[in-house]
Amino acid sequence: MSAETLMIVAIVILFLFSTLLALSETAFVRTSRIRAIALDEDGRKGAGRLVRMLERPEATLNSLLFLLLLSQLTSASLLGEIGRAHVLTPVTSLSRMPSSA
Repeated sequence: MSAETLMIVAIVILFLFSTLLALSETAFVRTSRIRAIALDEDGRKGAGRLVRMLERPEATLNSLLFLLLLSQLTSASLLGEIGRAHVLTPVTSLSRMPSSA
C-alpha cells in the first residue's frame, strides 16, 4: 500500500472515531442524573459508572472534547498533506520550468 492510501484509510478511521465521540458527547449531555440513578437501581450494566461520571461531568466532557479535537486536527493535517501533494507539487514544478524568453 502506498503512503497516500494509508493516509486516506487513517482519515476515514479518524472521521468515524470523531463521529462516535460526537455522538457520545451528545448522549452524555442529554442524560439526566436521575435517569442514570434509576438505571443503576434497575441493575443495568455500566449504570453505576455513568452515575459517577455525571457527578463530575466537566471531567468527562473535557476528555471527550479533547479526543474529538485531536482526531479532527489529525485528520485535517493528513488531508492537507494529501492536498499539498496533489495541488502544490504540480504548481511548484511548473514554476521551475525554464522560461521561453
